[in-house]
Amino acid sequence: MLQTRWFLLVVFWIFQSYIAYSQEPVQPSRVEFEASTSDSHFEVYPLQDSTLFVYAHDYSGLSTREKFVFSRFDQNLNKIWSGEIPIQDDYSLQHIYADRNYVYLLFLTYRPWEFVFLKINNLNASYSEVTYDLRDYDLPADLKIDRFKVLDNNAYFIAYDLRHLIVLNLDLQTDQIKTIPALYDKPDALATFNADTATQRAEFVLSESNGKIGRLQVKRFSPEGNLHSIKILQSKLNRSLITGQLSPGDSIAKTLVGTYSLRDMRYAQGIFTSQLFNDQTDIIYYDFKNFRHFFDYMRKGRRERLYRKAARFKAKDKDFRLRYRILLHDIIYYDKGMLLVAEAYYPQYSSSSTYSYGLAPLARVFDGYRYTHTIACAFDKEGKLIWDNSFTLKDAMQENLVENTQLIRSGDKIIMAYSDEKSIRYKIIHQDSVTQDNSKVAVQPNDPTEKVTEAEKTGLLSWYNNVFIAYGYQRVRPVGGPARNVFYLNKVVFK
Repeated sequence: MLQTRWFLLVVFWIFQSYIAYSQEPVQPSRVEFEASTSDSHFEVYPLQDSTLFVYAHDYSGLSTREKFVFSRFDQNLNKIWSGEIPIQDDYSLQHIYADRNYVYLLFLTYRPWEFVFLKINNLNASYSEVTYDLRDYDLPADLKIDRFKVLDNNAYFIAYDLRHLIVLNLDLQTDQIKTIPALYDKPDALATFNADTATQRAEFVLSESNGKIGRLQVKRFSPEGNLHSIKILQSKLNRSLITGQLSPGDSIAKTLVGTYSLRDMRYAQGIFTSQLFNDQTDIIYYDFKNFRHFFDYMRKGRRERLYRKAARFKAKDKDFRLRYRILLHDIIYYDKGMLLVAEAYYPQYSSSSTYSYGLAPLARVFDGYRYTHTIACAFDKEGKLIWDNSFTLKDAMQENLVENTQLIRSGDKIIMAYSDEKSIRYKIIHQDSVTQDNSKVAVQPNDPTEKVTEAEKTGLLSWYNNVFIAYGYQRVRPVGGPARNVFYLNKVVFK
């Protein structure tokens, strides 16, 4: 009997290994640029037509001036066009955004009251460049322009002064800038900002709190900056709404999906959904403890202790509060409703000794954000949970709070993946089925005989259909030849 069990176990693991291997992605295309982290800066941006925009800033000092080069690549990573931007060396790229026809780049200069806006035609690489002086529009000279989105020839800029969030509207045809009075709030008020091209609305979700309870305001504007609607969402229960994402499209059936807390608004207790324009404004709450897979990242013993503790609190009619920081991704529509992806993270600190007068006190140094796991939740069009799943993240760290996990859909499968230095970690899920989440594939060089000895500032982006684009800096050593430093783009395809 024991031998039979061992035999079945071995057969099971062989079968699982075969399944995992058969689903391993392929990397059919790669392009390299001679570069290193010390003398260059690259930005990679997938476009709506399934091509790829790449921006490169070379400041190696090998030429008389720095170079700003932009390129567009097709789905096989063949270059479609390329051009050089004749801008000043002191310009600093702040943000990139693209719509169906143009790529827009925001540059800041050493003058705090000045910014440069570049508009590149996707078809032929022609471009226009405009420099704006905030003082010409009676705006504060120390206003910090952060990011933007474009909607029907109007750019919405998120900006900050010392104490406030300010939203600017730039008419790209007249070059006129105006502030949006209805969007003047505390610096940390902005939860999410979307440019919904289907409804032609700029959408802002604002978080407000009186110190005890939190609520959300949803404000929607026309492309020209005119207020279209305001909706205030506040819980009638002992819950605070922290942040939220709006479903795209269909202005008469918008759904707000977000996180809520119990008392402390720094930490999420679960996910809520609400039909935005429903007169009843019902809010549906899903505590993380009621999700099937939310705690899968924990060891079994720790998970069981958590559930036992939660049961004791429930028996005493007390709230068992959780302490999770959650980063929401944009909502994705799929055939049965909506798909929400969110990542759990925490700020990580380390201690360092600072010597002063013979003493060595310990100082806390911020290392970055550590991501523990990613959840994927499917909701129907009424905001009711259909299924949930999760992906345990190993060695996932970012300097800034950005989306670490990327997602693509391939048939009835969902692939979640992220970059881990020389490799890509991924998990393939089928709704709420239990599958392995420790799959890993190496980023391949041009030649299989070459060896990647170092990798820095690597990343992964969802590109189109069942394809990711992997990028970053590598030191590659061929057999019998000198090593080279490159910035690479690898096409990663899941079958």
